Amino acid sequence: MVSTNRSQSKSPTPAEGPSNKALDLAREKRSRHQTRTRKAVFGVVSLITSILIINALIGEQGVLSVIRARAARTTLETVMDSIQKENYELRQLADDLRTDRSTIERIARDDLGLIAPGEQVLIIGEARDSNPRTPTH
Repeated sequence: MVSTNRSQSKSPTPAEGPSNKALDLAREKRSRHQTRTRKAVFGVVSLITSILIINALIGEQGVLSVIRARAARTTLETVMDSIQKENYELRQLADDLRTDRSTIERIARDDLGLIAPGEQVLIIGEARDSNPRTPTH
């Protein structure tokens, strides 16, 4: 059995002194290397994250593109609604022109300026000169 003597001093012997210094230097060097490695990894991760965020914001399928597409969609839906309404009104007018004589007569009077046989046109108001004279001084 080997007995250990606890009363021995913990002070390094001259032979152990340089090995402790070498060990401390090695630990310090390792610590500096780990610090540089961590900084490099942090830099690379930060760069990749920045690129991904920028791409998410302004890329082809980015947030800004989606916002612009939604605005364009809203505008197009509004235009489509107005065109559908106009289309409905034109279909109604076409049906009325096929079936309702009063619609035909109204359009002939209002748009074309026609009158029915036996009617006379009465124009009320001042006559307009087609060649207005400029006053001379």
